[in-house]
Amino acid sequence: EYFRSLVTGEKNGRSLCSVNYLGVLEAWPETYSFKHLLQWPDTVAMLMFFRSNILRFAKKKLITYEICMEIAKYDSNAFKYIPQRFLTREFYEEAFVNNKFSLEYMPEEYITLEMCVAAVTYYSGIFKYIPLKYRTKEICRIALSSDMWHYEEVPYEIWDKELVMLAYQHNAWQISLDRIPQELWDDEIFLMAVSKSGRDIQFVPQEQITYELCQKAVENEWYAVKYI
Repeated sequence: EYFRSLVTGEKNGRSLCSVNYLGVLEAWPETYSFKHLLQWPDTVAMLMFFRSNILRFAKKKLITYEICMEIAKYDSNAFKYIPQRFLTREFYEEAFVNNKFSLEYMPEEYITLEMCVAAVTYYSGIFKYIPLKYRTKEICRIALSSDMWHYEEVPYEIWDKELVMLAYQHNAWQISLDRIPQELWDDEIFLMAVSKSGRDIQFVPQEQITYELCQKAVENEWYAVKYI
């Protein structure tokens, strides 16, 4: 009945269709599909909550700059379907203000360091979309402070002892000593590593293993004893 209320008069027979959260389902019997429904301007604007599906299925002549912008503010997938003529620097910048995930689709020449800082501060998962030239120590520190899943994406030359210790202090179970540059290894890092993940003692060079390291490793994970 909701869809029926969107269209009136001669369009009444076009109004009913079935959708789910992920996309378009088959049309209900004797009704028009979602693709058919999007042929008329009055329904395109009213069905904005379908977001990127609007751009996928609506007639191209009905897609306006305003509709694309409104959808791009909330659905990054929309960038796959937005007509190329709308994808200017200004479009990306305006969409980014409301949707930091749009950085994934933004051409590198439009991205700035300030955007990268804002994006990673908003959600550290965006770190993987940041161009390598902007993966500064500051941005890496922000990412590592909240989500260690991206530690493998930190440029090798950026790693220093401060970042290593920060990595272990946040979500340490996700990181392994063998993924840390060996030139940074020292007694303090070894102790931090086995205190957070006892099994990491297997990566400590034999000549640097101490009774304290063994004790900390077993206290953290009893089965670390098999590596001692």
